[in-house]
Amino acid sequence: MPHIVDQMIVLTLLTLLGFVCFKTGIMNEMANKYFSKLIISIMCPAIIIDSVVNMHHEESQSTVLLVFAAAIILYLILPILSKICCKIFGVETSQAKLYEAMLVFSNVGFMGIPVVQAVYGNSAIFYLSIFIFVYNMFVFTYGTYLVSQGATERKFLIKDTFNAAVIGSLLGIVLYFLHIKPPATVCTAIGMIGQTTTPLAMIVIGSTLGSTPIKTIFNVRKLYFMSIVKLLLLPIAVRFIFALFIHDPVILGVCVIVAGMPVASNLVMLCNQYGGDSALLAKGSFMTTVLSVFTIPLVAWFAIMPM
Repeated sequence: MPHIVDQMIVLTLLTLLGFVCFKTGIMNEMANKYFSKLIISIMCPAIIIDSVVNMHHEESQSTVLLVFAAAIILYLILPILSKICCKIFGVETSQAKLYEAMLVFSNVGFMGIPVVQAVYGNSAIFYLSIFIFVYNMFVFTYGTYLVSQGATERKFLIKDTFNAAVIGSLLGIVLYFLHIKPPATVCTAIGMIGQTTTPLAMIVIGSTLGSTPIKTIFNVRKLYFMSIVKLLLLPIAVRFIFALFIHDPVILGVCVIVAGMPVASNLVMLCNQYGGDSALLAKGSFMTTVLSVFTIPLVAWFAIMPM
């Protein structure tokens, strides 16, 4: 999967660019905060709507509902597994929610798409787009709650779950099930906005890393344990659990791949908005992205391996 390795290199280079931007004064902590708000409020809703309007309607309704159910169950099971892992590894209470967020939410878009495409072909991208849709519903509600715990600037409120990304997801549901597609020009504009999400998010992660001393980026011991659990143990657990009730090998494989991707970059953006420990999340995202060069081929093999 050479092009998957290329994707990892691209993400790493973008992160390093953000790091250099911070060190040279092009970016600062205020810029990180405002760019994070831009990504969450504008770019994430755009990429959600873009993924929905490009979904195909060729699959049977029962298959679509099965994939939706699998995605929802995945994001109900992962929080339980993440809490258990945090207890086992003795994560401090003040950081437990952040580690839970890192274990639950993965980079399912930029990283998940090429992996699923390489393993199952273009037809499986439709299944993944449903997972991305459900992921966004959870990350901008439950994920927001997790990263806001212990924040210094403001506390999480229930009204925070009704943010632009969630509204975009709800709009996506309406567009999909009513078979509504905006005019081509509007779709093009939305797509262009959505395409800027990953590059800018990785630059903000690099800039956030730039605000911490270089020697501290790789010295958090628990992040190594988290990375092993995130990239290897969780996808293995998901494979065995979901094999009990999902018998379609492609849907099962997509569940496994989604669980084994690196830590989601938009967690850093969310945390920046609340004034939480975004540096820890940036380290986790960067570390798992680098290590996933070695783990993704194993996860992909495990996803297609017959039980």
